[in-house]
Amino acid sequence: MKSWALAALAAVRGFLGAARLTPAADRAALVTFAETATVVQGLTSDAALLEAAVGRVTTGLGTRIDRGLGTALDLLSAAGRAGQAQPVV
Repeated sequence: MKSWALAALAAVRGFLGAARLTPAADRAALVTFAETATVVQGLTSDAALLEAAVGRVTTGLGTRIDRGLGTALDLLSAAGRAGQAQPVV
C-alpha cells in the first residue's frame, strides 16, 4: 500500500482512538470510495470492529468522494435515530 494510504489509515485509527465511542450513544461506520463506494463497516459502537475494518481497507482507481458521501448519508439515514444528535460526516 502506498505511503499516502498508510498515512490516511493512521489518521483514521487516531480519530477512532480519540473518539472513545460510548456504546449507548455513539456509533461510527467506515465507508471507502474510489470508482465506487463501499461500506467496510456499518454503524457500530464496537471499537474492535472498526479497527478490524480499517485493516480491510484496500485502494482502488478513482476518487469519487461524491459516491462515498452519498453512501455515508444513506447509511446514516437508514439508521433512523430521530431526536438524537445530528450525524457528522
